Amino acid sequence: MKKNISLGLLFIVLGLFMSSCATTKGYEQRVNSWLGMSEASIVRGWGVPARVFNSGGRKYFIYNSSRNVYLPGTSPTYTTTFIGNTAYTSSYGGSAPQNFNFQCETTFEILNGKVASWRYKGNDCKAPEYKKNSYIDRMRIVANQTMRDKKYTRLDLNTKEKKTWFKSLTRKLWDREINKHTFVKEGLKRYPAKQYEFNFIADRLIG
Repeated sequence: MKKNISLGLLFIVLGLFMSSCATTKGYEQRVNSWLGMSEASIVRGWGVPARVFNSGGRKYFIYNSSRNVYLPGTSPTYTTTFIGNTAYTSSYGGSAPQNFNFQCETTFEILNGKVASWRYKGNDCKAPEYKKNSYIDRMRIVANQTMRDKKYTRLDLNTKEKKTWFKSLTRKLWDREINKHTFVKEGLKRYPAKQYEFNFIADRLIG
C-alpha cells in the first residue's frame, strides 16, 4: 500500500512542478514577442510551418506540436486470510496504465510581410514566464557576450540621460512590454548606424 501511495504522490508532485514552471501566460508572452517581426524571422525562429494558407490578402503560418506521456499502471496488493481451513484472497489498490496526449496549435497572421496577430489552442500551449527580477543578471550576460563579439561596437552611453533611456528600453523588452521589432526601431532613432548591435542585444536578451 505504501508503494502505491508514494507513486501517486510522485505523479502529483511532478504535475504541480511542471504546471508551476510553464503557464499559458508564459506562452502568450512568448508569441506576443513576435508581433511586428518579419515572415523570414518567424521561419528562422519557429522553423517551417506545418501549414500555410492565404485569405483576404493575409497569410497564415500554422505550427503544431504534440507529445504523449505514458504512465504505467501499478499492481494491486493481495492479502490472504484463513477462516478455518479455507483461504480467502482479496486485492486492493493498483491502477490501470494511462496515456495522456498534449497538443498545441499556434497560428501567426502575416500582413504586409510582418506578424500582425497570433492565436493558439490546445492543452499544451505553455511556456515559462519571464521573471522581472532576473533582468540584471541577464543584462550582465549580454554585456559579456558583446565584449566577445568582434563585429559588435559599443553604444555611446556616456551621459546619465542616455543610460536611463537604454535601461528603460531594454527593461521594456525584457518585461515584454515591447517586442524586438519595436526595440530595434526605437534604438535606431538614436543610433541609426547600430542595427547589428540592437539586434544582437534583443536576440540575447529575450532569446
